[in-house]
Amino acid sequence: MTATDWIQAFAMVLLVIVTAIYAWRTFAISKGTQRQADASVEMAKEMQNQRYDTLRPVIDIEDVKPGPPTTRVNNQQTTDEQKISANFFECVLRNYGAGAAIDVYSPQQHSNVKPDSQRIGNIQAKEYKEMVTNAGGPAFIIARKIGNQWFLVAYYRDVYGRCFESKRSVNLEDTIFKIGSLKHRKLDKQKDSELINEIWPPSDAGGNTND
Repeated sequence: MTATDWIQAFAMVLLVIVTAIYAWRTFAISKGTQRQADASVEMAKEMQNQRYDTLRPVIDIEDVKPGPPTTRVNNQQTTDEQKISANFFECVLRNYGAGAAIDVYSPQQHSNVKPDSQRIGNIQAKEYKEMVTNAGGPAFIIARKIGNQWFLVAYYRDVYGRCFESKRSVNLEDTIFKIGSLKHRKLDKQKDSELINEIWPPSDAGGNTND
């Protein structure tokens, strides 16, 4: 090979190396830009959640009392599960959060025959609402079975349409009434979609976003 051939071959190899380095650097910059974009999206979501949480409602179920004996299973010896499912509870719903609880919903009982799932309306921040019928008498919340436990439950939304659940477990051991600590969570739009659509059908005014 002549000197010219060697120079051309060397130039070709050098060009291939430079092209490979350029391609690698372009790829690295692209990945870095994507990471920055993803981080910016996550930061924006976090800031949005922080802004939403400044108006997050938190409902507690307080002053819980078993309903009158006439709502029991004829005062017969029954299993704990039968006792709880046949018992209804007077209570007060209190919103300890910084924002209003919208479209509050809790299973209630207005007669000893057939349960009536009832919408309670709105509870403003730092306010409470006693459970009463339209006639002014006490309304009894029904214990709802979730998994292997029974709970008194309230579902509600915030001003942004996010959906929440507050619940307290209830147990009856002989004549002793026990209530568990408050559990509060934001419902997941995907995992809890069936429950959300049952309580707030998409056709309802405002729909349900739960972002």
